[in-house]
Order: sequence, then C-alpha cells, then structure tokens
Amino acid sequence: MSGISEDQIRAALERKMQNIARTMSNFAATVKSVDEAKKTCVLLPVDGGAEYYKVRLTPNENSTEGVIAIPKIGSIVIAARLTNKDDVFILKTAEVSKYIIKCSDSGKIELNGNSFSMVKAETLKTELDKTNAAVTAILNAITNGVPATGTPDSGAAYKASMVAIISGKQVGNFSNIKNESIKHG
Repeated sequence: MSGISEDQIRAALERKMQNIARTMSNFAATVKSVDEAKKTCVLLPVDGGAEYYKVRLTPNENSTEGVIAIPKIGSIVIAARLTNKDDVFILKTAEVSKYIIKCSDSGKIELNGNSFSMVKAETLKTELDKTNAAVTAILNAITNGVPATGTPDSGAAYKASMVAIISGKQVGNFSNIKNESIKHG
C-alpha cells in the first residue's frame, strides 16, 4: 500500500470529516412561506437573523423523488448551511403540512414491512356504487318479482327458492370508504 499505514489513512479521514463538519452549520428557523412547485421555502432564523430565501426542501436542486416533507407555515425547522452561505436546506421539521412520496423503481410503498397499493379512491367508489346498484336491482327483482301466470306453479317455487337463498345477505355499504385526508392520484 505504498508505505501509508492504516493509522495515517484513519487520521487523514478524521481530518477530512472535521473539515466538513466545520463547513456546515445548523440553525433553527420559522417557516414564513413554502413554494411546493419549486420545493423551496423562506425561513426566518429564530435568533433574529436575516431571512433565507430559496431554502431547499430536498437534498439537491434536482430531486424529484424520495420523501419530501412540506413544512407547515409558522412551524420551526432545523436548517443547515454549507460553506456557501446561500446553500441552505431543511434537515428536520417540527410540523409537516404534508408529505410527497415518489418511488422511482417500483412505485411501491412499504409501511412496517408490509406492502400496500394505492388506488384512486374516487374511481373505486364510483365503480363500487355501480356494482352495488346492480346487486340491489337483482335482489329487488328476485324478492319482489311477480310469478308468471298460466304455468302449473307459476314460477312461485323458483321465486321462493331464490328468496330463501338470498335471505339475510346484505349489500355492501361503501359510503364511508374514502379517507378524505389522503389524496390519491
């Protein structure tokens, strides 16, 4: 390894990390405004310093994927400033207005190790309402249908067997299926 010891490499890495730590400073600030489209916000440091504009909500300017926390206006955040004092970004938020989650590879979101799919609740509810209406019409036709006349049993036995089969069956109630606090797209 050309005469460099492991201790020398370790010492060099430690010096490098200390230099990086010196070039970044953290501060607490209040969120004055948020521009979701640009993924930036305006911050007012709690120590009374000057406002910071165009503070990034993402790790870099071109981030379009991952988890983006949109801080609540008026809430406190911890921001970091790199050596370039204009390069400021959010590290931690006290209150979140909403999260934007975009997965590039699979589009899959896992919560507690379980996979869940996202559906368009509005479309699901519309389609379930159609199915519910059709099933209700079938049940009404069987239950309330009038047997034909002119045949030996006039269809009464068939009607009675159908009513017995569906007796006690309930139609689904989908009126409260949509969680209004979750937006699906």
